[in-house]
Amino acid sequence: MRQQPFYNEILGAGNTKLASLFVPKCTNLPAADRIEMWMKCGMVVKAAEEALRVKDVNTLELLRTRASGPAVGEIDRMINQLRPKK
Repeated sequence: MRQQPFYNEILGAGNTKLASLFVPKCTNLPAADRIEMWMKCGMVVKAAEEALRVKDVNTLELLRTRASGPAVGEIDRMINQLRPKK
């Protein structure tokens, strides 16, 4: 069953917390779409976790610029996991 219509309806009604529960169920969507869905719910760390799963350092760096507080450190940690050690 497609979960994206439920996500869209709930997000459209302004309930980002409930909408976020449908993002992990949208397994048929590309990672970029799920990252955008997380961002629309205001969950930058969840978006970063999605980028980490697909090893997308560029997206992680972009998400880092949109993060604040402790989320910056968490995203830095994810970026360091993907970067080769010097």
